[in-house]
Amino acid sequence: MVAILFSILIFDYVVLLSPQARLFKEIRNKVSQKSKDLKKAKTDIALIGQFQERSEVLQKKMEQLAFRIPQEEEIPLIVENISRIANESFVKITSIKPLKEEKQLFLSSEMGTYYEIPIAIEAKCGYHQLGKFINKLENNQTVMNVAGLEVAPNPQDKFRRFAKLLIKTFILSR
Repeated sequence: MVAILFSILIFDYVVLLSPQARLFKEIRNKVSQKSKDLKKAKTDIALIGQFQERSEVLQKKMEQLAFRIPQEEEIPLIVENISRIANESFVKITSIKPLKEEKQLFLSSEMGTYYEIPIAIEAKCGYHQLGKFINKLENNQTVMNVAGLEVAPNPQDKFRRFAKLLIKTFILSR
């Protein structure tokens, strides 16, 4: 009797339960994979929203920066602006020259072509005035960087130095 029951249990397991267990395992693996895929999709959807928000913020910043980059015909205004900053900083400019022939292509976009243009400046000033001048240039509304700087003593005035600066700014050509 026990042998018959044992035989029925083994037959049940081999014929009925074993295939169902394999099928159940396959379904469980598929559900687990689909669950992972769904979680990843939800994460991606959240990231898309963040990317769109970030893209809008960057677009607004780019529009704001476009106002900080003058057009090619505004080079005299850039020179005038540098001269005004020098006067505010008590720096006496002896020479200022935009080096238009040395402009370099920086970027082309649908808004136009951006060029980097160097401006050579020679001046007389003290160290502190020079520092204020450079600070005001680099924090100005128009994008400008000091790319080169040479300071030499002035034998005629021990409080003022000769300074040569190479300023790089950007211009937009449409």
